[in-house]
Amino acid sequence: MGKDAICMEEFLQDKERFADLFNGSLFLGKKVILPEELLSASEKYAEQKEERPLRKRRERDVKMYLSCGTQLRILAVEAQKYVDYSMPVRCMNYDAQEYMKQLRELQQKNSRLILEKKVMPTTAERLCRVMKTDRLHPVYTMCLYYGREPWDGPRDLWHMMNFETTGNEREDSLLFKDYPMWLVCVNEQTDLSHYHTDIREVFQILNCRGNKQGILDLLQDKAYGNLTEETWETIAALTDWPALLEKKERFQRTEEKGEGYDMDSAWKEILADERARGREEGIEEGREEGREKEKISIIQNMINRNFSDKDIRAAVKCRQKTIDEVREKNACKMVE
Repeated sequence: MGKDAICMEEFLQDKERFADLFNGSLFLGKKVILPEELLSASEKYAEQKEERPLRKRRERDVKMYLSCGTQLRILAVEAQKYVDYSMPVRCMNYDAQEYMKQLRELQQKNSRLILEKKVMPTTAERLCRVMKTDRLHPVYTMCLYYGREPWDGPRDLWHMMNFETTGNEREDSLLFKDYPMWLVCVNEQTDLSHYHTDIREVFQILNCRGNKQGILDLLQDKAYGNLTEETWETIAALTDWPALLEKKERFQRTEEKGEGYDMDSAWKEILADERARGREEGIEEGREEGREKEKISIIQNMINRNFSDKDIRAAVKCRQKTIDEVREKNACKMVE
């Protein structure tokens, strides 16, 4: 797992951000999911691998329990930097593993109740160890894509299917039961006003990657003048700006100004450094070009005065290949 993926997961582990992500993406910013109703639930699922007794561990990126009164919901986020063409199956598998986990817990509980004769199951209930009145908690999985390239992968299970091999495409597609994937692409969102935490600042920056002027315009927003340390580091990691991490401490605000971090000033300094470095590199390139022209001129003069190649190499400190190229260029000019 890359550093940026770990950074995104840690960023979304915050309950206020997690709630804001779901509210902004699904409910247009309405506060339907409240941070105080969330409970962190890190989870790994054991999956039996074929032809091996070993078990492979699958882990959710971010998972929370939503407890509202007597109701429980399970919310999960799979964060993706790159397009994954298997994503609908992955999400379906994660949800199936979650339902299987709940089912096993119900069966274990019911087995104890039956053994202690606290319930009188029917034959069907005894066989499956699931009571007719038992219910599972619904699972909602979001795939959050924050990469640069457009998402060109499938957005549901249907688009992963091949209905063209039997000759009965229409019948097959009608019989097939789809499994949609809840996909949120950061680079497809043009209105981020539905988000009310620093998710908005992170998503806005992600949508300006590669656009220096766009970033400068964006950073005029006063929110970027007083970022939290975690938000600063998240932006630096997700946008691959190591210079931001190097300059972080220099742009921490004083206590009177909010104790945050001023990314606007830091970005302007980074651009100024780049321009200065570019000028220096341009001057050095010009000097190198001048030295090369002077060397070619000396070689040309020595060839015209019939110096041996050995003497030319010793005097100019060049390779034989350079002398041959100058001599060949002169021959071409004479032919012209």
